[in-house]
Amino acid sequence: MNKIKISTLIIGLICVVFLVSCERYPIEHLTGTNDRLDSWPETFTIYDDLVKSKGLQDPIVWSDSESLEPFNMKSTDNPLGYYCIQLGWRDSQEASKYAGFGLATRENYTIETIDMTTSGYNYLEFWAKGQLSSDCILRVNIPVPGISNPALTDLCDITSADISPDVWRKFRITITTKTRDNGWNALVYYVGIALTRKGTAKSAGGVVYIDNIRFTKS
Repeated sequence: MNKIKISTLIIGLICVVFLVSCERYPIEHLTGTNDRLDSWPETFTIYDDLVKSKGLQDPIVWSDSESLEPFNMKSTDNPLGYYCIQLGWRDSQEASKYAGFGLATRENYTIETIDMTTSGYNYLEFWAKGQLSSDCILRVNIPVPGISNPALTDLCDITSADISPDVWRKFRITITTKTRDNGWNALVYYVGIALTRKGTAKSAGGVVYIDNIRFTKS
């Protein structure tokens, strides 16, 4: 009897550890994402209801960013799934003139990076909806280490004419030599997301929702 009880206890502990691991890194996101194995899935999800990138789970707000208000990584305003990212900004005319954050590739992102050169990904896709003032842009890019100007990276600038307050729309960023020749072998952030001025004048800002952020090969 003692042996049976001990075996049952051991099996129970193993199940608990397995379930905890699945909660943090769901099984579908553990397959084929190890860069050292040179094996990557057709689609690599960065955010879909929750951060699922195997990197740092918390967003990194840029050091010179203005206040993100509102900012919710688990907004329930999302018919595409359970959660989405809610990002808002009202220009306070500070020096930075924008508000934004990034999703890091590693938990210890200050000293560890990820090599994406063998991934085969050609696009970064995401879905968005929301309201932007005519002088505000939703900017989504692939941050390159050492390059502070987003205009020099692969990006997508979305204006009020491109986005709907009620309908989710799909957007796609083509990965070019801007990324491949600079930071693709040592990526610190998978994606950067910000609301910024369209011009030099103070902006009325906006509120947007973002979901289904993913790298794809085709």
